[in-house]
Amino acid sequence: MGRWIKCSEKMPERDHSYPIFVYAPGYNPQVGYKWDGEAFVDINEEYQVFQGATHWMPIELPAPPID
Repeated sequence: MGRWIKCSEKMPERDHSYPIFVYAPGYNPQVGYKWDGEAFVDINEEYQVFQGATHWMPIELPAPPID
């Protein structure tokens, strides 16, 4: 698994959808958001979440099955 990255140090690539964890104090980490340049938004871009986020982490997906 990756490591938490401070939002003050680096942000995810803008408008690139990929699974990430987002953390804001007082909330459980959330999954499945992207950065739109102003706030973290849900994958469907229906609403903004965690404008007060302090950290994020890319989710490393496992290799696809070989079967």
